[in-house]
Amino acid sequence: MNDDMNSKDFIIRIRNGSKAWYADNRRIDILNKINLNISCGESIALIGPSGAGKSTLLHVLGLLTPLDEGELWVDNVPIKHQGRLWDQELRYQIGFIFQDAKLIPELTVLENVCLPLAHRGIWPSRQKKMARWELERVGLSERAKHRPNQLSGGELMRVAIARAMVQNPRILLADEPTGSLDSENGSRIAEQLFSMVGLDKVLIYATHNPSLSHMAKRQVHIKNGAIESHVV
Repeated sequence: MNDDMNSKDFIIRIRNGSKAWYADNRRIDILNKINLNISCGESIALIGPSGAGKSTLLHVLGLLTPLDEGELWVDNVPIKHQGRLWDQELRYQIGFIFQDAKLIPELTVLENVCLPLAHRGIWPSRQKKMARWELERVGLSERAKHRPNQLSGGELMRVAIARAMVQNPRILLADEPTGSLDSENGSRIAEQLFSMVGLDKVLIYATHNPSLSHMAKRQVHIKNGAIESHVV
């Protein structure tokens, strides 16, 4: 995307973003001067070999991991320079789908989907109404009282989508959403994701699946923590 566009056109901007981990007194560079502009209505596939930095970039964009260097803006809020890692109200604009779903096994499907709303202090009856609506959207209304160990892999990911979408976030992030699924369930999850993202939202996902990556409006190739190219 062109850097000379008005910055307000972008819901996410990252400039010279760098991140490193340290192990055995050795620095391991994960992200290396990442520059990226993202507009509402876009779907972006992050592709590249394992260890390239795709998941770390998603965690940075999801305000789960801070940058070591560089600057990040989300909805024109400069995240890097705030006293806290993020503004909590801004965090509600982001839905994150983890590769292994990360549902809480002791909770029912409905309770798992309610969790983001509970953290916001929304009245319980309202939580359940909103959660049931999202479960209906992903075709799992009848599974509301089940626990995660009673679901298939595809169903677990659909619950994870419902949980990520229950706050109606503008930014939806997904880390290998079809990585552990067979082709049929993978296609179903892909269709579900894209059906939930309109002109007022953005979908960013990491994937090794060529079919899923080609569904995106833009492919961002990452290698050794740096962006190699954009393909539209």
